[in-house]
Amino acid sequence: MSKTTTSSKTLRPMTREAIEAAARADRDAQPLTPGDLKRMKRTPQAKIIRRALALTQEEFAVRYHIPLGTLRDWEQGRAEPDQPTQAYLKVIAREPERVEGRTNPPRRSTAPWVRSRKLFRDILPRERLGTQRRLESLESADTRGTGGYE
Repeated sequence: MSKTTTSSKTLRPMTREAIEAAARADRDAQPLTPGDLKRMKRTPQAKIIRRALALTQEEFAVRYHIPLGTLRDWEQGRAEPDQPTQAYLKVIAREPERVEGRTNPPRRSTAPWVRSRKLFRDILPRERLGTQRRLESLESADTRGTGGYE
């Protein structure tokens, strides 16, 4: 028999009930009670979140503005995220696209100075026209002899 195959004679299949009974008989591996679960804190783990999003450490760090060294420390257990960061990781886990949209807003197609030029090009002629009309109205009032004032 090769090392990669096993004989069905050597393995004894266990039923689910037998597996459960064997697990409960082991004093060192008892299942958690509801009280134990309630007492335990749920801490978001950056590595699990990152892997669920199928991102590398570098991509995750850049996308969510987390220093790469800090992310590596969290994932390797050298440090733990503080409470605000844990909340941030929870939000990333629940709504990653929304967080990315807030932290990395889409770039506008034109530079700010180009937009301001367009703004001035569109608005200034209207403003000049309005000013020109006001001047014309004052001049017409002046030709009537009032000088624009009464």
